[in-house]
Amino acid sequence: MNRNSKEEFSKSISYLFLSQIFIKILGLVYSLYLINKPKFGDEGNAIYLSGYQVFALALTFCSIGVPNAVSNLIAKCSNTNNMNKVFQSALAIYLTIACICGIGLFMLSDLIAKKIIGISCVSYNLKLLSPIIIITTIESIYMGFFNGIKKMKITAKIQFIEQFFKTVFTIGIVEYLSLKTDNVEVLSVGATLAVGISIFISFILYYFEKRKVDIYLRNFDKDKIQVKTIIKKLLKFSIPISIGSMLVGINKNSDSYFLLNIVSEKIGLDNAKKIYGIIASKIDVLVLFPLAFNINFSTALIPNISEAKKCNDYSRIERLVKKSIFFSITIGIVSTLGLYFFSNEIFSLLFNNSMSGVDLLKISAFSIIFSVLNQTFSGILQGLQKNKIPVIASIVGTLVKIVCSYILLKKTNALGKGIIYSNIISNIVMYLILYYVIKKEIKINIKKFIIPIVFSGVIMIAIMKLFENILLNFGLNFKIILIITGLIGGITFFLQTATVGRSLGIFENKKIFQKS
Repeated sequence: MNRNSKEEFSKSISYLFLSQIFIKILGLVYSLYLINKPKFGDEGNAIYLSGYQVFALALTFCSIGVPNAVSNLIAKCSNTNNMNKVFQSALAIYLTIACICGIGLFMLSDLIAKKIIGISCVSYNLKLLSPIIIITTIESIYMGFFNGIKKMKITAKIQFIEQFFKTVFTIGIVEYLSLKTDNVEVLSVGATLAVGISIFISFILYYFEKRKVDIYLRNFDKDKIQVKTIIKKLLKFSIPISIGSMLVGINKNSDSYFLLNIVSEKIGLDNAKKIYGIIASKIDVLVLFPLAFNINFSTALIPNISEAKKCNDYSRIERLVKKSIFFSITIGIVSTLGLYFFSNEIFSLLFNNSMSGVDLLKISAFSIIFSVLNQTFSGILQGLQKNKIPVIASIVGTLVKIVCSYILLKKTNALGKGIIYSNIISNIVMYLILYYVIKKEIKINIKKFIIPIVFSGVIMIAIMKLFENILLNFGLNFKIILIITGLIGGITFFLQTATVGRSLGIFENKKIFQKS
């Protein structure tokens, strides 16, 4: 792996990682606002997020696999003419699909809200979200273009701006509407409107950034590639990813279906909505937090591995894979241990007006390590052109999730915990499938990574708990104690994992890749 390639990958990760820090902080701000808002709360989140989950599922048909497919092809292009052909072909294909999905969602919104979700007022949210599908699809094509030419700084910047406006408009619109009405349905529509406005702003920014890049890359045309070939390759790459993402969407939507239909028969619709609101807003916000950072590796891996594979640069692939798996395990372990052992403190800090759900967070924490590894393994396999494997894993995982959810919720009184348990089982099954395939391609022993990092994490937790008890004796403010212990734990863990990384040869060029 040459120096420029190392710098490109490191810079890409740095830009995306830094932007995700600010994005998740901003996302946490407006999520906490909605959760702790007296007129919104768990019921409002149940309405708002159930609509958004359906929107996300519809989006998988037309845009989820697009950034990876476009970036993969762009990375292999030898000239600007081919890059623009890929971009224009992607627009023609996916915009057509997006229009069909958007119109379909609008027309079926009442049916979906009443018969599938079980909350009729969600139809207004779905109608509002339907045209946003088209805008988001175009955005995803722009994103793939910038990722493919290694300008991930642009993607990182625009994603941050979008989240900033989403936070500002969500708080502003909901706060304004709350002065006019106490109707939680109206407030949820206001929160949905904020999503649409922020996405439209980011679309405008992508458009102008693309124009700048077009001027910069002008006049580098050499060999040409047929549009028919581009379309075939785009669909071949994106369809498996979209199917996999669609299954993830079905996975998430099954939560609302089972809770709002099966569980509501046992405890009533209002109580079922509250449980779903707790899982969809509080639990998912915290559990998905580390995944937002880890996805940077998956995003950056695909074009980099594709480019390296085209050049038969296996030493570069070796280093990319080893680093990504190491950092993914690090993110997964520290997140799992932190959320489990400090769940009460986290809820007290973030959800002081609504502490319901601490027990669910403790259980959910164990899904994180498998989720982050599944993310990274999928990125590796997609970069190696093995797109079908993540799809197969998603199909099996989804079926397992649905069966487990039905059994646990229909036959037992597990309720919210049943959803969490089935999600963990599903992630473990997906992990086993992906790891089995990865081991055929890469000579790597996950245990050598996990065991020392777990040990480092346990030491971190022990030190944090020790300092927490010491500081409590001094009568310091609870929030200050959490910040101090968090910093101490973070520094301790960072120093330990840096040592572990060196001992495992993360920064050494050892052969771990095997040609299949």
